[in-house]
Amino acid sequence: MAKKIWISKYKKGEGSSYALGPFPTMELIRKKPEYAEKVVLHPDFKAGAEFEEAAHAAGIPVMWDSATLDRIAEKEICLAAAQFRVFRETLSPETPHVVLVQLSDMGNVGTILRTLLGLGIRDCALIEPCADLFHPRCIRASMGALFSMRVRRYPDFASYRSEFPEHALFPFMLDSSVSLLDAKAPQDRPFSLLFGNESHGLDSEYASLGQCVRIPQTKDVDSLNVAVAAAIGTFHFLHPNP
Repeated sequence: MAKKIWISKYKKGEGSSYALGPFPTMELIRKKPEYAEKVVLHPDFKAGAEFEEAAHAAGIPVMWDSATLDRIAEKEICLAAAQFRVFRETLSPETPHVVLVQLSDMGNVGTILRTLLGLGIRDCALIEPCADLFHPRCIRASMGALFSMRVRRYPDFASYRSEFPEHALFPFMLDSSVSLLDAKAPQDRPFSLLFGNESHGLDSEYASLGQCVRIPQTKDVDSLNVAVAAAIGTFHFLHPNP
């Protein structure tokens, strides 16, 4: 029987986190095996043998232990999990970026990462203060998309801008004069789509940084959820109307 390996609950800043659930766990095994520390499987997990084989092929220790899964997943029923070392990525200077400015909700951040990966954007900047990228809830919301993305945190927007001065900026703001239907991605340079905090959006100072864009909506709602707005805006810029 394999020796049990103690896995502590997640604590920000300690250097390790974990992916909860079969799909995020397999994404880690396949996409970031060099950061994986161990995989934990539930004895009742019918597909466990496949996960064990994939983990062993990647050189990742495996243990079967329901008590550990119950402890780290708390109230959720969890059949598979993986502990991994947190990592830091570098964004590409040649591709489009989505910049999330001071988002506080881990579910929103995770959902946006999953959406961006599905639409074909792999570079995302997080401007602090922001949600904890490596919290298990954020990773779960991304359904493991984090392991296929290049995501980097910046202390402020100026730090991000100094690294990518050539990107054309498109802040999404409610009071913008340009409708998303009329906005187009530049053909001669990469671009960055900027989305703001859930409660107040982007500060007014962002209006002078680039071409502001608004998503047309009825007067029946005050705004769209930021994850929904990011999905709509990103899709349009990647697939503009002819």
